[in-house]
Amino acid sequence: MISPFDYFAPFLIAFILTIILTPLIRRLAVKKNILDYPNESRKVHTKAVPLLGGWVIWLSFTLTVLFYSAFTDGCWVVICYGSILLALA
Repeated sequence: MISPFDYFAPFLIAFILTIILTPLIRRLAVKKNILDYPNESRKVHTKAVPLLGGWVIWLSFTLTVLFYSAFTDGCWVVICYGSILLALA
């Protein structure tokens, strides 16, 4: 029988990884000047915004799936499709 903890633990791990990695990736984006500047009239932000937020989510998801892939089979398909979607975005 599947317990709620089977779903909550991966969520919690991915959430904590996202909280930890966000400031690190943000600093990297600012250091490497990977920013979105408000140069058009339709931009809402007034200051430069880092563009690597999606990478944080992908990295957290991938690390969580890799951790749990030791316990389950077939997770590589999810990682491959997620990586393809990230590359196309």
